[in-house]
Amino acid sequence: MNDFFSSPKFNGSYFSTFDLLDADTVVNHIRNDVPPQWRGTACEGAYYNLTAKYEGVSDTIQFHLLDKLDAAFPDDSIHAFTQMIRGELFIDLVRYDTASQCLQNAYDLSIKGNRLTRAADIKSVFARLALRQADYPEATKLFMDNYHYFSQLDITEERGRVFQIYKSLINVYRKSHNFEEAHQWCLNAWVYAQSKPANYYALEASTILASSYLQVHQLDSAQRMVDTAFYFQNLFNKNFNEAFRHSTQGKIYLEKGQCSKALVSFQSAKKTNKDQDPVAVNQYDKELADGYTCLRRLDSAIYFYKAALITPDSINQLAVLEALSKVYLLRGDYANAYQYEKQSKDLRNRVFSKEKEQTIGRLQAKSEVERRERLLAEKENRTKLNRVLMLSALLALSLGFIAGLFWVYRKRQELRLATQEKYMLEQEKKLIETQALLQKQALARAEQEIVVKDTALEESSKLIEVKNMLIQKLQMSLTEDSQEPFQEAQLRNLKILTTEDWRTFRALFEQRFPLFFINLNSRFPKLTPGETRLLLLIKLGFDAMEISNVLGISATSVYTSRSRLRKRLGLMEEDDLEQFVERF
Repeated sequence: MNDFFSSPKFNGSYFSTFDLLDADTVVNHIRNDVPPQWRGTACEGAYYNLTAKYEGVSDTIQFHLLDKLDAAFPDDSIHAFTQMIRGELFIDLVRYDTASQCLQNAYDLSIKGNRLTRAADIKSVFARLALRQADYPEATKLFMDNYHYFSQLDITEERGRVFQIYKSLINVYRKSHNFEEAHQWCLNAWVYAQSKPANYYALEASTILASSYLQVHQLDSAQRMVDTAFYFQNLFNKNFNEAFRHSTQGKIYLEKGQCSKALVSFQSAKKTNKDQDPVAVNQYDKELADGYTCLRRLDSAIYFYKAALITPDSINQLAVLEALSKVYLLRGDYANAYQYEKQSKDLRNRVFSKEKEQTIGRLQAKSEVERRERLLAEKENRTKLNRVLMLSALLALSLGFIAGLFWVYRKRQELRLATQEKYMLEQEKKLIETQALLQKQALARAEQEIVVKDTALEESSKLIEVKNMLIQKLQMSLTEDSQEPFQEAQLRNLKILTTEDWRTFRALFEQRFPLFFINLNSRFPKLTPGETRLLLLIKLGFDAMEISNVLGISATSVYTSRSRLRKRLGLMEEDDLEQFVERF
């Protein structure tokens, strides 16, 4: 048995000899079988084998095992490990303050014991916590610290950690919408994977790079890397992140407008997803909803968007709210569309206001640190100068010539200090001006976004008002011509729009949208009156049956008229007529 523990690198076979779900059994085996110098490694091996063997094991069982290990083996290194794992569990439970306390305790114990690699691992968990709280600059700093630390070790066993840091940095830059930097790190990861012999990292790197090419809209490159990833999957017989590859393939299809293929890929992604992280689960729900939206299966899209809405990631939640608003708008449910648009606007203000506060706080802190460093440097320079002056004064009593040389030296020092101080003041001024410009630009962008959204909502309100007034006019006409009570079904089946009615309606439409017909005639002067009527009804959101009833023609004639209108407007086969008219 002692030969087995001659190295701390267990292969896991020992932990298959007893029940890992029973914490007391685990403790007894480690106490009886493992030499004291390897018990810390054995505790870690027991925990990781438990989570690997029993996928989805409950948090209660994990916490119980950690408590038993702490009680049985009161050692700082073991306690640092258990506190780090508790921090990870509390992050998943969205108890961020408790997670931070556990991680800080683990980090202090690791630094105290000079276990720098363990401290670096804890930094990575701190970075994950910062990422969950949308503090992207802090997450980036922590991951970069670990990147520099592990890159310098040059140990074969640390390659996995280095590659994991590549992936973490890519994730941070993506979440902060810095896609160019994220793409550069994807390329770095791919180069790193290729610099080694054929290995498992090539599968991960090609998968990640495929999604990056997709984000920068290089679809051919993205497809090529997806094919490469599936090749490596077959080569190594590994299923690493298969759901992610299906997801990436689905996004490529979606960008190309191949909605059916995209939906199949998204369904495969959700089916093969093994990651129980709620952020990942909800992301696959959103992608599935995107596929249904592309196919105009709006009820299914709404179902999966609402499932994705429970994501703890505020950026993902913002994207889902905006998508829900658009889907309800497609359904003509303007009330729900407005509500979700309002929720997304409120969330956007909260998220970006918090980010601005954090950015300003960091800039102020950095400015304060630079100011203190500058004052300290000036004080040190003055001290050095005073020493030179004192020495010059003493030497002047005996050697006037030497005193003169020191006087010249002093003047040069003063001139250099003055030049340095002037340069520092100029840099400080530039920093303040840059901060003010950044704040002004951010405010201008926010105001511009509000104006665009308000304009879109105002135009939708006008269209609804015109449509309602048209229906009201039709209702009044029916009431005047018949003594029977008005029924909506009767209204929709009447053919009552005469030439005079259309003139009245055109005048009403021009009253609400005075420039619409001018723009229409300037861009499409050859439109016939019938085609103009059809375009206006589509603009107001009438479906084919409603248009048939209003114009007094068959549904077949409506579709024929729509086809002529598409040709008159110069639309391609893949262009959507409703979307074109709505944006006109």
